Amino acid sequence: MKKSLIVHSLVIFTLSCTTLKLAEPTEIDVEKGKDIFPNLTLEELKEGKKLYQNNCNLCHKLYNPKALNEAEWRKIIPPMVKKVNKKLGQQILSSQDEEKILKYVLVIQQR
Repeated sequence: MKKSLIVHSLVIFTLSCTTLKLAEPTEIDVEKGKDIFPNLTLEELKEGKKLYQNNCNLCHKLYNPKALNEAEWRKIIPPMVKKVNKKLGQQILSSQDEEKILKYVLVIQQR
């Protein structure tokens, strides 16, 4: 019993250490993001975070928005959206969803 509890605790600790905690968008992010996306809203950033969090980890771990530069994110996100839709056998993510994910990672990477 004691050994099982220790192993269980180690597993939980390991999982909690490897899970990326994504930044929650704020109004400050919106203001900074308007340099790139003039009509940006907080709602778009929140939806982008949710879409990124709920879909991009279907095939791989989530990456910190700062892990890639703008050009890399712009190159990677479109084929990944297609891959998610293909994997699920239907169009789960629209072009608007793709844009929200892109907005989220590009704005948050400016922090």
